[in-house]
Amino acid sequence: SFENSNQTYKVHAKVVVSATGAWADTLRMQASKQTEQTFNKQIRPSRGSHLVVSQERLPIHQAYTFLHPVDKRAVFVFPWENRTVLG
Repeated sequence: SFENSNQTYKVHAKVVVSATGAWADTLRMQASKQTEQTFNKQIRPSRGSHLVVSQERLPIHQAYTFLHPVDKRAVFVFPWENRTVLG
């Protein structure tokens, strides 16, 4: 249920999708009422930058992922709509 303008509504759903992205663990922790010390985090948020170049400049036909050799962050490259995405 939720409140809006002093009214309460009940909503029923077969499925609920959490689209909270990098904040999914924060929402899960709030919903479970656990403390950060006892909560089992499942997501490691990371900041990233993405480059999109033409397929002609970087022609690849499948996705590649690897870990950065210094800080172990995930790096990826994949084809997308006649472009190549790097992140």
